[in-house]
Amino acid sequence: RVREMGLTITDKIVMENGLMERYFGRLDFDRIYTYAYVWPMDAFDVTHTAFNVESVAAVCKRLSQVLEKLEQEYNNCHIVWVSHADVLQIGQLFAANAENVGTFSSYRFKNGE
Repeated sequence: RVREMGLTITDKIVMENGLMERYFGRLDFDRIYTYAYVWPMDAFDVTHTAFNVESVAAVCKRLSQVLEKLEQEYNNCHIVWVSHADVLQIGQLFAANAENVGTFSSYRFKNGE
């Protein structure tokens, strides 16, 4: 499909720490259902840090810094970001200038999207 579109893929893979998973504070490494403790709060306050989680606003700032860095380093190319779903969904809504980025959890990616 890439060739059909006339795109070129390089084998350059760069690890970018700014794309790391959202820090979940006291809930890190806990059961997956603990996301449900945080996500509803995100929708009401993107700056909250309940349970010592990284706020949605902090993730947006981090992703903005990654974008600025990449824009300075690369020209005329497509870059694929690979990260945890929360980070990518927050980034997607932030980039789309969504009214409330905190509602990111209602926009679920399927595997590989």
